[in-house]
Amino acid sequence: MAASALGMLSPKTEFDKMRIYRTYLGVYGGVPYLGSLEFLEGQARLIDWPQLSSQVDDEIGAQPPEQPPPMDLVIMNPPFTRSDIRHDQFSRKEEKALKGRETSIFANHANRDAVHMSGSSTAFCVLAEGLLKGANGTLALILPAMIPTAPSGEGLRKLLSAHFHVDTIVSSHDPDRIFFSENTNIGEVLIVCRRWNSKEPKPSTRVINLAENPSTPIAALNLANQLSGNHSGRFTLQTVDTDRIAQGNWNAVNFFSPFLTDAYRLSVDEDSALPLTGMSDTADVGPEGRRVRDAYARSHTPTKSGRRALWDHKTTVTQKMRAQTDAYLEAKASKERLADKYWEQRSRLLLAHRLWLPRARVSAVCLVQPTVGSRWTPCRPHDQSESTARALAVYLNSSVGILSLLGGRDNRKPSYPQFSLDTLRSLRVPDFRRLGTDARDALAATYDSLCDDVLLPLPQMNEDPIRKHLDNTVTTALGLDPEWVAQVRRSLSEEPSVTNRRIWT
Repeated sequence: MAASALGMLSPKTEFDKMRIYRTYLGVYGGVPYLGSLEFLEGQARLIDWPQLSSQVDDEIGAQPPEQPPPMDLVIMNPPFTRSDIRHDQFSRKEEKALKGRETSIFANHANRDAVHMSGSSTAFCVLAEGLLKGANGTLALILPAMIPTAPSGEGLRKLLSAHFHVDTIVSSHDPDRIFFSENTNIGEVLIVCRRWNSKEPKPSTRVINLAENPSTPIAALNLANQLSGNHSGRFTLQTVDTDRIAQGNWNAVNFFSPFLTDAYRLSVDEDSALPLTGMSDTADVGPEGRRVRDAYARSHTPTKSGRRALWDHKTTVTQKMRAQTDAYLEAKASKERLADKYWEQRSRLLLAHRLWLPRARVSAVCLVQPTVGSRWTPCRPHDQSESTARALAVYLNSSVGILSLLGGRDNRKPSYPQFSLDTLRSLRVPDFRRLGTDARDALAATYDSLCDDVLLPLPQMNEDPIRKHLDNTVTTALGLDPEWVAQVRRSLSEEPSVTNRRIWT
């Protein structure tokens, strides 16, 4: 495919030596090879192209390995393959050898902290950085959209900001095309980085959020011309200062609206005037639903243990801040001790683990009895106060609470985000130590009066009288600007990821 793409640029040229190679991927002569990742140790075994033989010999020949020269430009769309399916084309013995080679190749690498092998893209980014010239060079990468936001991408974000000027980040907010690659259905971003060896301060980073992701080369070229000329188009342009980029704060990709990006920054900045703190300062969060599913089997009929859970998040059922359990639980065989451990972490307050934003109505619920969940995560206030639990439920279902949740989300699929424990623990919530018990009790009283009222789906939140009532209580309790909160509510209801529709049709 690479040879064909190059040949089409000059179809009348007869190519004798194209310098296109295959790298060894697999186990040959009992030795595992990771393809181009072997360049991380300075060399990789290469096979000339074209190769007449359809098979690669098990024994590697005597040809010396060839190291590519330092490059001016590296363009890369690395594989995003998850750890649990990577190397599945090989036998189990070979797969184990290859994953062992992955471990060894990064064990002492200078940039090992940037590599998170739950997915393979970060490893190839480290490779790309090593292939570039040290004094200059440009790196253009297509990466999963979770890299700018997920905790697992923090190491790579800091590596890129340390070695480069992160020039441009392009993110798609087009629900019809959240990706730039073919044959994928996960969100992606385009990142362009340039070596920076000047003593001058680095310029800010441009973050371009697309309302419509071009689907043809001509449309892409037209968009590129608009961007290079700073013309208006179907995108928003935000600038992120160098300090934020260096700290790994790339959350400007999460909102199409620059106003919402600024509003989220106001809520997370350490020197912010808003009386907020991290969820981990207020409550313990966990276990996540995957752990509960590992330890428990669900039943629709009563079980010997008598334990019940809120297992699902059906938007046709869970529409109020007060929820009901929907399943019985029984510990799986040999998992009794683990099941007991997780049951000890149950709570009345549960936080949503995933949300289908176009239909979701609530992001946090309270139940009559403490429990665990599959699509929900228990949240246990440190003060063990029921008032604190109810107050947090009101806040997290208000517009400001939804802003906090979506501002830190993992953007694998923007309209269907999932929230890791790290994300939930970093949520910005009211600091009741500063606000006092009167503010907390006012929020809790609002829960008592509205907990059985149906909320409208998030795209209709600006028309929802219950949501407005929640916002009014939060505005008063936290001393916020009512007009600012109203604009947050209105802007969230218009976000393409919330509506799952293009903002312009």
